[in-house]
Amino acid sequence: MGKQPTKRQGSLASFLEPDVKEAASASKEKLERTRGTRKRTEISVRFPPEAWRQVHMLALDEGVSLQKLIEHALSDLFRAKGLEAPVFRDPDRD
Repeated sequence: MGKQPTKRQGSLASFLEPDVKEAASASKEKLERTRGTRKRTEISVRFPPEAWRQVHMLALDEGVSLQKLIEHALSDLFRAKGLEAPVFRDPDRD
């Protein structure tokens, strides 16, 4: 029938056929645990828009970050329940 097309260097064909060595090393990297290895863990909190505005405005009025405002609120909540408040301060960062 006809000639098979030849691969040209620098063509789009290189994007369609991934390098096997790169794929093998990438799969090894995925196996290494990275979650929870930092000194701080991030969480997401979802608020309705109006509640977010209120919290944001309170932080601005108090002159503190949202992080500090929420740390303070959680500490107060723990104390109100007779529990020991969590330690939020990281001695290596503060």
